[in-house]
Amino acid sequence: KDVEIQSFDLSRSNKTHINAAMLARIRNPSLIAIEPIGRLDFVIFYENSSVGAMLSDNINLVRGDNYVRMFGMG
Repeated sequence: KDVEIQSFDLSRSNKTHINAAMLARIRNPSLIAIEPIGRLDFVIFYENSSVGAMLSDNINLVRGDNYVRMFGMG
């Protein structure tokens, strides 16, 4: 797998707001690195429905495993 969720935390959520934190491992098998990518925005889907957005700042994509922390939702 090139992308794998390592952890997904909803402990800061309440009845009206979803606050999520996620750590994902993104494997880059290529010889090419991209540094810095900067900010990435992700739309999260569950059963074909968008449930919110997450973002990650200061991303670098180097060869091999990259661990990316994301925060957000709504």
